[in-house]
Amino acid sequence: MNISENFEEIIRNFLQDELRWLEEEIDILYSSNTQKNSDQDRISANLILDIVMNHFLEWDNNELMERFMGTCENIKKKYPHLFK
Repeated sequence: MNISENFEEIIRNFLQDELRWLEEEIDILYSSNTQKNSDQDRISANLILDIVMNHFLEWDNNELMERFMGTCENIKKKYPHLFK
């Protein structure tokens, strides 16, 4: 294993941790009011995902984008009322 492979593995692990963090943060922010989220809650939830998506787009890596999209799908399944 060379340095390049180690670096890629470190980056992949770091970004996977970031995706877990994203799900946990959404849970913290929105789980307490699962059916009573305001319009502002919906706007902020969508804005958070947009900002993170733009960050992942900068990497220009299909594998990472697929992982991000999978995380988004998990979040949207948990909180469908936020993403109508």
